[in-house]
Amino acid sequence: MFYIKLLVCVFVICTVNLFSSSGVIAPTLESIFQDFDQRSLKLLKEKKWKELEIYSKQLLLEKHSDEEIKKVRLNLTISQVFLNKNKEALEALKPLTKTDGPIVWNNYGLFFDKLRRHSFAQLCYLEAAKLNHIEAQRMVGINLLRGQVVSPNCKEALKWFKKAVALKDVESLGLLGLANLGNFTCEKNQKEANRYFTLGAKKNDLLSIRRLADSYLFGLGVKVDRAKASKLLEQAVALNDAKATYRLGNMYKKDGKIKEALKLWKTAAQQGNTPAMNNYAYVSAQQKTDLDNALYYAVLASKKDSKNIGIFDTIAWVLVQKERWCEAKFYMDKLSGSYASNKELNDHQLHINKSIKKKKISCPSPLVLEKIDHGLAATVRVHASILYNLGYYNHVEKILSPAVESEKNSIITSDKRILSSRAILGNAYREQGKLEAALLMFQKNLSDLESFKLGESLDALTMCNNIGGVYSMLKHYKLAEQWHERALKGLIKLVGPNDQNTLVTMNNIASVSEHLGDHEKSIEMCKKILKIKKESIGENHVSYAKTLLILSAAYLHTKKIKEAIDTAVQASEIFEKTMGDMHPMTLGSYLNLIGYYLGEEDYKNANTYLLKAKLIVDSQNKAHPQFASYYQLSASYLSKNGEFHKAVTQLNHARDILIKVFGKRHLQVAQIFSNLGDVKLKHGDLEGAKEEYDQAVHITQNQKVVNTSLLDYLKAQLKKTVK
Repeated sequence: MFYIKLLVCVFVICTVNLFSSSGVIAPTLESIFQDFDQRSLKLLKEKKWKELEIYSKQLLLEKHSDEEIKKVRLNLTISQVFLNKNKEALEALKPLTKTDGPIVWNNYGLFFDKLRRHSFAQLCYLEAAKLNHIEAQRMVGINLLRGQVVSPNCKEALKWFKKAVALKDVESLGLLGLANLGNFTCEKNQKEANRYFTLGAKKNDLLSIRRLADSYLFGLGVKVDRAKASKLLEQAVALNDAKATYRLGNMYKKDGKIKEALKLWKTAAQQGNTPAMNNYAYVSAQQKTDLDNALYYAVLASKKDSKNIGIFDTIAWVLVQKERWCEAKFYMDKLSGSYASNKELNDHQLHINKSIKKKKISCPSPLVLEKIDHGLAATVRVHASILYNLGYYNHVEKILSPAVESEKNSIITSDKRILSSRAILGNAYREQGKLEAALLMFQKNLSDLESFKLGESLDALTMCNNIGGVYSMLKHYKLAEQWHERALKGLIKLVGPNDQNTLVTMNNIASVSEHLGDHEKSIEMCKKILKIKKESIGENHVSYAKTLLILSAAYLHTKKIKEAIDTAVQASEIFEKTMGDMHPMTLGSYLNLIGYYLGEEDYKNANTYLLKAKLIVDSQNKAHPQFASYYQLSASYLSKNGEFHKAVTQLNHARDILIKVFGKRHLQVAQIFSNLGDVKLKHGDLEGAKEEYDQAVHITQNQKVVNTSLLDYLKAQLKKTVK
């Protein structure tokens, strides 16, 4: 029963990920060792490496648990690395890599890279590379190519890239092409470079696509062909590549397609591309459109690229269009002396000064203007949207809730500004588990749209989808299905069956059908979606992987275990390739696989993905429901291995996270108390188990919609605690 409940929890989190994502923060030494020996932690904080080395060697001679010995060995390794004893450090680390060696070696390479001990990281990557770890082979090759960590050696670099390619690593094709461009210590062979880029582009490697586009754009080893270059960049844009999106926008601008260029630059700007922010802002100013967002992106670009003072001209020119003359002059004055030979900048300066003189404007001192947060304060909604995409949901609520309140009193409720603010705020509420508040925002938006005869618009249908998503999270699956079906019907009519909005809705229906027990419907719909996506966006796309996750769960519930695992592995590999192995979506796919392998009692594979998931969880310092799910699965693994005390510790971590995210009375918190009761009961702690079950019963009984199956299970378990 413990496994089944964990599996359901993991699947719920993966389906929530269809709507959300969050950022990744690098680990600290303190966060890794916070639960360990205080003297070691003190020496780590004070960077007393020699003392830490001596103390760690003493601890190795004493009796400790296996987990404690691992931390001591890592302490010893860290101290020796910082003492430049790389050879001794490598020997100290080897006992920690006996299980799942390639993965563990690579993970330690990543860890020491983050500690900026790059030469030792290279040794770790090399050990993993020898054991055929693809990412490690690629990293060894990159370091040899660059010569920043080790002496440059093009021949050796190419050898490792080719080994990775032999193991079907797509990214190494692009790196082989890059090496053949004559970069670093390699000889130039443009024809060979283009051959590798062509192979990589066929397999959606972004580096290959961009470089091959360059070849066609500038005639490098091939005839100039702008059409082929454009097609390649479009391929990369479909893969959400910000650089390609920015560059395709540049091509459209050169061809006079201003609207198309602005659309692409805005997308790239939202993805964090600084040059795109600057281009979007400047051309928007020229076109006198979307000036609030233009100002926001210009200011953001200047903060991201503080050395590029030319962006000040962009800010100034946007401010000119908004007739904020003094602020425009302030930014142009910052450029003083930098544009003596630049006619365009001189013209801007002259225009601003003449306007100020003609309008008889008296500008405040530069010190006053320096304190103004130009653009950011005036574009709260855009700021909130970016904060939402970065995963700072509480900050979104903080800045948007008063804005929504003030806007509704000052402008008509159909104004797009209010609708947009409510939608972002509703999404933020949803991500924080404030589902009733989220539902209120979405329903209010839909009501306003319907009152103005916009009930079948894309905005309204998006609200239907959002409402369905919240009902799904509230476990009102029948209601969720009705809302998603309404959205699907409207979207097919409005944008067609192959549009991304339609496919997302079909995903949602497949997920809800899975929860309602209609597994065959879910499988049928997933296969239909995958066929469309394969033809439109290809198989190596995040959207394709999300559908695979739902299909995997449906296979599991129809007892097609092999198909379920194979499909989940395929989804996981796509997430790793497209989002990286430290992304929350990748973590969600790992969690699914851990649950599957634990259910099949395949502890070796379960542990492999637990190690991968642990690296992601350890690298972050904020609470997220996914991390709670990781700790639950880890507890299940430890419990099955008889390590009950460690299992309890992991479940306590999960409980603390869920309480922080959802509050003490959430059903998922009740589930953790139930899991704690199961572990303690199995360990023979009847009194402790009873306390945990009582807590779970109390929370479950006080839900608006009582989970009767969980309540019945808890009552049955409580009877077992009676001596």
